[in-house]
Amino acid sequence: MVIKLKWIVAVVVLTVLVACGNESTSDQEAEGDQGNEAALLPLEVEILTASDAFKPGEPGEIEVLVTQGGEQVNDADEVVFEIWKQGHEDESENFDAEHAGEGRYTLTHTFDEDGIYEVIAHVTARDMHTMPKKEFIVGDVEAGDESGHGHGEHGDALVIHLMEPETLAAGEGAEWAVHLEKDGAPLSEAEVKVEFWKTGEEKHEFVDMTEGQNGKYTAELAFAEPGEYQLTVHVEKGELHEHKEEVVNVP
Repeated sequence: MVIKLKWIVAVVVLTVLVACGNESTSDQEAEGDQGNEAALLPLEVEILTASDAFKPGEPGEIEVLVTQGGEQVNDADEVVFEIWKQGHEDESENFDAEHAGEGRYTLTHTFDEDGIYEVIAHVTARDMHTMPKKEFIVGDVEAGDESGHGHGEHGDALVIHLMEPETLAAGEGAEWAVHLEKDGAPLSEAEVKVEFWKTGEEKHEFVDMTEGQNGKYTAELAFAEPGEYQLTVHVEKGELHEHKEEVVNVP
């Protein structure tokens, strides 16, 4: 009778342990599913600074909020502000933002003179890239200059963002990336190639880029020797044909 009772107790204990193990596994699977679902949510970036927040010659702060699924993103790989005066995109400059906490990234900047300025926030985080654009009206702007331009609207312009590799050296191949966005969404199925040549030389090289995800295209480039190089990104899709020029210094 005692032996039988021991067997009954052992079976009950084993049953409880198995049930607890199944419950723990179910909880872990549920947490894993939630994590996977969160990873699939798009990256959302909002430029918080008002369009008329700046005065010429006075420093101000450009601030963006980065979230995913309503949660703050504090581990962005890169947040860069690209800024140029309207009509002078070929003179655009890039500035690294600083993490200010609570999903916010900021840049202290001074617009030297009156005019309309374009600002793109290039944000790379969690294997995604997004680049919202906003116009800033600085100082006195003629009505004719301001008309026809929406504050913060993308319009139908194509945004091309070229990302240099972390390390760059002559004679060594390195992966370059281009992010494309049109009408606020990643541009897919485009033909993208990079043309580059050393400044002052006639020989040009062309390299096709391979499409990845979310409007990202990559290619390995190798510069034969140190110096200044001219680099042009060509983008074609249907009737769309755009390009962006950069100057690269190879050590």
